[in-house]
This record gives sequence, structure tokens and C-alpha cells, in this order.
Amino acid sequence: MKLLVILISNKMDKLLISNIQNLKKQMNLLIPKCEIDYAGISSEDDFINYEEYITFKYKFVNPKKQISKLNDFISNFEDKNYDWYIKIRPEVYLLEPINLNCLVKGSINGRARKYEGCKEVPYGISVGGSGPWRNIYDVKFNDIKEFIELDDQIFIFDNTSINLNAFSNLHNYLTGFEIQNETIQTNIWLSNNAKLNIIPINMILDYRDGRQMWSGHIKFN
Repeated sequence: MKLLVILISNKMDKLLISNIQNLKKQMNLLIPKCEIDYAGISSEDDFINYEEYITFKYKFVNPKKQISKLNDFISNFEDKNYDWYIKIRPEVYLLEPINLNCLVKGSINGRARKYEGCKEVPYGISVGGSGPWRNIYDVKFNDIKEFIELDDQIFIFDNTSINLNAFSNLHNYLTGFEIQNETIQTNIWLSNNAKLNIIPINMILDYRDGRQMWSGHIKFN
């Protein structure tokens, strides 16, 4: 299996080097063992800050925001010989390897930021902390319909999603928006009829100011 890890940020911050070291460690622990390449997309030519720890096969300077950075990369990237693409930000500190068996081809796979439905997914939501399983404000039970808003910190997709135009016409949807958050990202995917799949990702979001947010669980009592 061949993976491309796409590290995207406005800058490759030296304060987050420990996250990058851990990223490489967790990628090397994946089962099955994978061939892994790294791509870096930054607003500045500052890739050297991380190159002691990971080797960037591809490096792109792009001053745009997160979703636009990724869209430009996908639009111009010609090497489609990867089984999976993992989009990730330097703020992510993985606590364990990603379970590749949870991935669904033709879907965008990631944690939920908001969820309405009847699934139960440990480490499946981006808020909620590391305490006991519980309902939290971004989760609602509904056994008839399902709504997913995916987190934008880390998500995984394959060539099927690209070929089904999950990332197409992005600039049409971004017109007039100054921010590119989870809601806008999800609206783009839903407008392109993309499928969304919640997977468990046990991680900490490690902000530059010292704040931390742990993955929560989706569970209904």
C-alpha cells in the first residue's frame, strides 16, 4: 500500500516539531506496513524546519488558505499512483496509528466536527475531550437521517474521490468567504455529491498557544 501524507499549513512552525517527529513514528507503525511519501504545502518556503525529521518528496509554496491549498495541489498533481492521501496539519499529534481498515474508498474519511445520526464511533469527533463516552453538544441522535460535518485537521481520501469530482468547482463555492472552516469544506463536498465517512482517529489538536483538544467519542446511551 502506498500513501501520500500531505502536510498543509500557513507555516512549518518550529514549535510543532514534536508533532512532526510523532507523525513519522505513527506512520511507520501502520498495519499493513506502507510505502509513505510526504508532500508539504506552506505559505512560506520554510520546509527546512521539518526536513530533519521527514523528507518532502513534493514541496509547494502557496499563500492561500487550507482548502484552496489542497484544491490547487490536487488540480496540478499528476502522480496518481497512491492508494490513499492523508491531508494533515502540523497541529495534529497522533496518539496511535490510523486504522486503515476503517477507510472507505470513494469517501472522504475523517473525524466529525458535528454529527447527527445513530453511529457509535470511538475517537470519532473532534471535540469532547478524553473523558468517559458521553453525548456532547455537537452530537445528536437521529435514527432516520444522518448529517456529517467533517473536521478539517486531518482527513483521508483516494483517487476515486478525486475522479468523482469531490474537490471540483471549489472556487465557485468560496466566493465571498473570508474563512475556510469545516462548514464550508463540508458544504463543498456535499454540493459535489461526495460521500463522508466517520473514522476513529485518536489524537490531540496541539495549538501553538499551548491549548490542547482531544478526540471525543460518538456514543448514544
